[in-house]
Amino acid sequence: MAERSKMPIDTSSRSPSRSYRFEQVGGRPQRSGRPWTARPRWAGVAFDIPVVLADGDAVMRIETGCGASDMDADRRPIDSVMLADVVRPDIVKTLAYPFRLTVLTPDTVAISRPGRARQHADGIWDIVDPRMDGSACAGDAVRRDMIHHGLAAAALGARHVVETRDAIGSSIFRANLERLAIYRTIVPTHSQQAIAQRMLASRSGLTLGDLADALHPHPSNGFTIAFGLVIGRFVSVDMETVLGRDSLISPTPPVPVRLPGLFDRLRMPRAA
Repeated sequence: MAERSKMPIDTSSRSPSRSYRFEQVGGRPQRSGRPWTARPRWAGVAFDIPVVLADGDAVMRIETGCGASDMDADRRPIDSVMLADVVRPDIVKTLAYPFRLTVLTPDTVAISRPGRARQHADGIWDIVDPRMDGSACAGDAVRRDMIHHGLAAAALGARHVVETRDAIGSSIFRANLERLAIYRTIVPTHSQQAIAQRMLASRSGLTLGDLADALHPHPSNGFTIAFGLVIGRFVSVDMETVLGRDSLISPTPPVPVRLPGLFDRLRMPRAA
Protein backbone atom coordinates (compact mmCIF):
# COMPACT_ATOMS: atom_id res chain seq x y z
CA MET A 1 0.00 0.00 0.00
CA ALA A 2 1.24 3.47 -0.76
CA GLU A 3 2.37 5.45 2.25
CA ARG A 4 -0.22 7.86 3.59
CA SER A 5 1.20 11.30 4.10
CA LYS A 6 0.66 13.03 7.45
CA MET A 7 2.10 16.32 6.26
CA PRO A 8 -0.54 18.48 4.55
CA ILE A 9 0.40 20.37 1.44
CA ASP A 10 -0.84 23.85 2.18
CA THR A 11 -0.10 27.13 0.45
CA SER A 12 -0.93 30.59 1.69
CA SER A 13 -0.81 34.13 0.38
CA ARG A 14 -1.46 37.16 2.50
CA SER A 15 -2.49 40.73 2.06
CA PRO A 16 -1.79 43.35 4.72
CA SER A 17 -5.46 44.31 4.78
CA ARG A 18 -7.53 41.12 4.56
CA SER A 19 -7.38 37.36 4.83
CA TYR A 20 -9.73 34.64 3.57
CA ARG A 21 -9.68 30.88 3.98
CA PHE A 22 -10.86 28.65 1.15
CA GLU A 23 -11.74 25.03 1.86
CA GLN A 24 -11.99 22.60 -1.05
CA VAL A 25 -14.95 20.31 -0.38
CA GLY A 26 -16.19 17.94 -3.07
CA GLY A 27 -14.54 19.92 -5.86
CA ARG A 28 -16.18 23.22 -4.91
CA PRO A 29 -14.21 25.94 -3.06
CA GLN A 30 -16.04 27.29 -0.04
CA ARG A 31 -14.97 30.56 1.54
CA SER A 32 -14.88 31.03 5.27
CA GLY A 33 -13.06 33.09 7.87
CA ARG A 34 -11.86 36.63 7.20
CA PRO A 35 -10.99 38.02 3.76
CA TRP A 36 -7.83 37.22 1.76
CA THR A 37 -5.67 34.32 2.87
CA ALA A 38 -6.12 31.72 0.14
CA ARG A 39 -5.58 28.52 2.07
CA PRO A 40 -6.64 25.44 0.08
CA ARG A 41 -7.38 22.51 2.39
CA TRP A 42 -8.08 19.35 0.42
CA ALA A 43 -10.60 17.04 2.06
CA GLY A 44 -9.20 13.54 1.58
CA VAL A 45 -6.11 11.37 1.94
CA ALA A 46 -2.63 11.84 0.49
CA PHE A 47 -0.65 8.84 -0.75
CA ASP A 48 3.14 9.13 -1.23
CA ILE A 49 4.57 6.83 -3.89
CA PRO A 50 8.27 6.61 -4.83
CA VAL A 51 8.87 6.85 -8.60
CA VAL A 52 11.87 6.97 -10.91
CA LEU A 53 11.99 9.79 -13.47
CA ALA A 54 14.44 10.37 -16.29
CA ASP A 55 16.42 12.78 -14.11
CA GLY A 56 16.40 10.69 -10.92
CA ASP A 57 14.25 9.54 -8.01
CA ALA A 58 11.13 11.42 -6.92
CA VAL A 59 8.09 11.14 -4.67
CA MET A 60 4.65 11.27 -6.25
CA ARG A 61 1.85 12.42 -3.97
CA ILE A 62 -1.76 11.68 -4.95
CA GLU A 63 -4.30 13.68 -2.95
CA THR A 64 -7.84 12.34 -3.02
CA GLY A 65 -11.04 14.26 -2.40
CA CYS A 66 -10.27 16.96 -4.97
CA GLY A 67 -12.88 16.09 -7.58
CA ALA A 68 -16.64 15.71 -7.80
CA SER A 69 -18.76 13.35 -9.86
CA ASP A 70 -20.65 14.96 -12.70
CA MET A 71 -22.69 11.85 -13.45
CA ASP A 72 -25.01 11.96 -10.41
CA ALA A 73 -28.71 12.34 -11.05
CA ASP A 74 -28.82 15.79 -9.44
CA ARG A 75 -25.72 17.15 -11.22
CA ARG A 76 -25.15 18.25 -14.82
CA PRO A 77 -22.11 17.69 -17.06
CA ILE A 78 -19.86 20.73 -16.95
CA ASP A 79 -19.19 20.89 -20.72
CA SER A 80 -19.63 19.04 -24.01
CA VAL A 81 -16.36 17.13 -23.51
CA MET A 82 -17.58 15.55 -20.27
CA LEU A 83 -20.97 15.08 -21.89
CA ALA A 84 -19.25 12.72 -24.35
CA ASP A 85 -18.77 10.28 -21.45
CA VAL A 86 -22.32 10.77 -20.17
CA VAL A 87 -23.98 9.66 -23.42
CA ARG A 88 -21.83 6.54 -23.76
CA PRO A 89 -23.65 3.57 -22.18
CA ASP A 90 -20.33 1.79 -21.47
CA ILE A 91 -19.17 4.66 -19.21
CA VAL A 92 -20.74 4.48 -15.75
CA LYS A 93 -18.91 7.22 -13.85
CA THR A 94 -16.96 10.38 -14.61
CA LEU A 95 -14.98 12.54 -12.17
CA ALA A 96 -13.82 16.05 -13.02
CA TYR A 97 -10.28 16.79 -11.73
CA PRO A 98 -10.24 13.54 -9.71
CA PHE A 99 -7.08 14.21 -7.69
CA ARG A 100 -4.23 16.62 -7.19
CA LEU A 101 -0.83 15.28 -8.15
CA THR A 102 2.40 16.61 -6.69
CA VAL A 103 5.77 15.26 -7.87
CA LEU A 104 8.66 16.22 -5.60
CA THR A 105 12.29 15.93 -6.66
CA PRO A 106 15.32 17.28 -4.77
CA ASP A 107 15.18 20.40 -6.96
CA THR A 108 11.58 20.89 -8.13
CA VAL A 109 7.92 20.59 -7.15
CA ALA A 110 5.41 20.00 -9.97
CA ILE A 111 1.69 20.24 -9.19
CA SER A 112 -1.02 19.29 -11.67
CA ARG A 113 -4.49 17.77 -11.93
CA PRO A 114 -5.68 15.50 -14.77
CA GLY A 115 -8.80 16.69 -16.55
CA ARG A 116 -11.03 13.79 -15.58
CA ALA A 117 -11.26 10.13 -14.66
CA ARG A 118 -13.92 7.81 -16.07
CA GLN A 119 -14.93 4.26 -15.27
CA HIS A 120 -16.15 1.67 -17.77
CA ALA A 121 -18.88 -0.86 -17.06
CA ASP A 122 -16.18 -3.56 -16.71
CA GLY A 123 -14.64 -1.60 -13.81
CA ILE A 124 -11.58 -0.28 -15.67
CA TRP A 125 -10.66 3.37 -14.99
CA ASP A 126 -9.19 5.87 -17.46
CA ILE A 127 -7.17 8.92 -16.40
CA VAL A 128 -7.90 11.37 -19.21
CA ASP A 129 -5.83 14.33 -20.37
CA PRO A 130 -8.18 16.24 -22.71
CA ARG A 131 -6.51 18.30 -25.43
CA MET A 132 -8.04 20.35 -28.24
CA ASP A 133 -5.63 18.85 -30.81
CA GLY A 134 -2.14 17.47 -31.17
CA SER A 135 -0.52 20.90 -31.03
CA ALA A 136 -1.89 21.33 -27.50
CA CYS A 137 0.40 18.50 -26.38
CA ALA A 138 3.51 20.54 -27.18
CA GLY A 139 5.52 22.37 -24.56
CA ASP A 140 7.81 21.07 -21.85
CA ALA A 141 5.34 21.66 -19.00
CA VAL A 142 2.49 19.89 -20.80
CA ARG A 143 4.65 16.88 -21.68
CA ARG A 144 5.94 16.76 -18.11
CA ASP A 145 2.41 16.73 -16.71
CA MET A 146 1.32 13.97 -19.10
CA ILE A 147 4.29 11.84 -18.04
CA HIS A 148 3.36 12.39 -14.39
CA HIS A 149 -0.30 11.56 -15.06
CA GLY A 150 0.79 8.35 -16.79
CA LEU A 151 2.77 7.36 -13.70
CA ALA A 152 -0.21 8.16 -11.48
CA ALA A 153 -2.49 6.07 -13.71
CA ALA A 154 -0.09 3.12 -13.43
CA ALA A 155 -0.05 3.45 -9.63
CA LEU A 156 -3.87 3.43 -9.61
CA GLY A 157 -4.12 0.47 -11.97
CA ALA A 158 -5.79 2.69 -14.56
CA ARG A 159 -5.16 3.53 -18.20
CA HIS A 160 -3.74 6.91 -19.20
CA VAL A 161 -5.56 8.41 -22.18
CA VAL A 162 -4.64 11.61 -24.04
CA GLU A 163 -7.86 12.50 -25.81
CA THR A 164 -8.14 15.16 -28.50
CA ARG A 165 -11.45 16.61 -29.62
CA ASP A 166 -11.38 14.71 -32.93
CA ALA A 167 -10.89 11.44 -31.02
CA ILE A 168 -14.13 11.88 -29.06
CA GLY A 169 -16.20 10.65 -32.00
CA SER A 170 -17.37 11.31 -35.53
CA SER A 171 -18.39 14.73 -36.77
CA ILE A 172 -22.07 13.77 -36.32
CA PHE A 173 -21.39 12.61 -32.76
CA ARG A 174 -19.64 15.90 -31.92
CA ALA A 175 -22.43 17.96 -33.51
CA ASN A 176 -24.99 16.07 -31.43
CA LEU A 177 -22.92 16.77 -28.31
CA GLU A 178 -22.95 20.49 -29.01
CA ARG A 179 -26.72 20.38 -29.38
CA LEU A 180 -27.22 18.38 -26.18
CA ALA A 181 -24.89 20.68 -24.24
CA ILE A 182 -27.47 23.47 -24.56
CA TYR A 183 -29.82 21.42 -22.37
CA ARG A 184 -27.36 20.28 -19.70
CA THR A 185 -29.09 22.36 -16.98
CA ILE A 186 -32.47 20.68 -17.58
CA VAL A 187 -33.48 18.36 -14.72
CA PRO A 188 -36.57 16.25 -15.55
CA THR A 189 -39.13 15.73 -12.78
CA HIS A 190 -39.84 12.33 -11.22
CA SER A 191 -43.13 12.12 -13.12
CA GLN A 192 -41.35 12.78 -16.43
CA GLN A 193 -38.78 10.11 -15.61
CA ALA A 194 -41.64 7.69 -14.84
CA ILE A 195 -43.30 8.43 -18.19
CA ALA A 196 -40.07 7.56 -20.03
CA GLN A 197 -39.60 4.36 -18.01
CA ARG A 198 -43.16 3.18 -18.66
CA MET A 199 -42.90 3.86 -22.40
CA LEU A 200 -39.55 2.09 -22.72
CA ALA A 201 -40.85 -0.92 -20.78
CA SER A 202 -44.08 -1.23 -22.79
CA ARG A 203 -42.86 -0.98 -26.38
CA SER A 204 -39.82 -1.35 -28.62
CA GLY A 205 -38.68 0.86 -31.48
CA LEU A 206 -39.41 3.99 -29.44
CA THR A 207 -38.17 7.25 -30.98
CA LEU A 208 -37.18 10.59 -29.52
CA GLY A 209 -40.26 12.13 -31.15
CA ASP A 210 -42.57 9.60 -29.47
CA LEU A 211 -41.08 10.44 -26.10
CA ALA A 212 -41.22 14.20 -26.67
CA ASP A 213 -44.92 14.00 -27.65
CA ALA A 214 -45.73 12.10 -24.46
CA LEU A 215 -43.80 14.48 -22.23
CA HIS A 216 -45.39 17.78 -23.31
CA PRO A 217 -48.03 18.94 -25.82
CA HIS A 218 -45.69 21.60 -27.19
CA PRO A 219 -42.97 19.99 -29.38
CA SER A 220 -40.20 22.37 -28.28
CA ASN A 221 -40.86 21.73 -24.57
CA GLY A 222 -41.16 17.99 -25.17
CA PHE A 223 -37.75 17.81 -26.85
CA THR A 224 -36.18 19.92 -24.11
CA ILE A 225 -37.35 17.43 -21.47
CA ALA A 226 -36.36 14.47 -23.65
CA PHE A 227 -32.82 15.84 -24.05
CA GLY A 228 -32.70 16.34 -20.27
CA LEU A 229 -33.55 12.64 -19.86
CA VAL A 230 -30.69 11.73 -22.21
CA ILE A 231 -28.21 13.88 -20.27
CA GLY A 232 -29.48 12.47 -16.98
CA ARG A 233 -28.82 8.93 -18.31
CA PHE A 234 -32.45 7.88 -17.96
CA VAL A 235 -32.57 6.98 -21.68
CA SER A 236 -29.93 6.28 -24.33
CA VAL A 237 -30.09 7.62 -27.89
CA ASP A 238 -28.22 6.78 -31.07
CA MET A 239 -25.54 9.50 -31.23
CA GLU A 240 -24.17 8.44 -34.62
CA THR A 241 -27.19 9.81 -36.49
CA VAL A 242 -28.39 13.41 -36.48
CA LEU A 243 -30.70 13.89 -33.49
CA GLY A 244 -34.32 14.30 -34.52
CA ARG A 245 -37.81 12.87 -34.17
CA ASP A 246 -36.79 9.53 -35.70
CA SER A 247 -33.76 8.95 -33.41
CA LEU A 248 -34.15 5.57 -31.69
CA ILE A 249 -33.96 5.52 -27.90
CA SER A 250 -33.50 2.67 -25.43
CA PRO A 251 -33.15 2.19 -21.66
CA THR A 252 -29.74 3.05 -20.24
CA PRO A 253 -28.04 -0.15 -19.01
CA PRO A 254 -28.05 -0.42 -15.20
CA VAL A 255 -24.81 0.33 -13.38
CA PRO A 256 -23.14 -2.80 -11.96
CA VAL A 257 -23.57 -3.08 -8.20
CA ARG A 258 -19.93 -3.67 -7.28
CA LEU A 259 -17.24 -1.69 -9.03
CA PRO A 260 -13.72 -0.82 -7.84
CA GLY A 261 -13.10 2.72 -6.64
CA LEU A 262 -10.44 4.87 -8.25
CA PHE A 263 -8.17 4.76 -5.20
CA ASP A 264 -8.83 1.18 -4.04
CA ARG A 265 -5.45 -0.06 -5.22
CA LEU A 266 -3.62 2.50 -3.07
CA ARG A 267 -5.63 1.47 -0.01
CA MET A 268 -4.94 -2.26 -0.43
CA PRO A 269 -2.46 -3.75 2.07
CA ARG A 270 0.89 -4.76 0.71
CA ALA A 271 1.48 -8.42 0.02
CA ALA A 272 3.73 -10.04 2.59
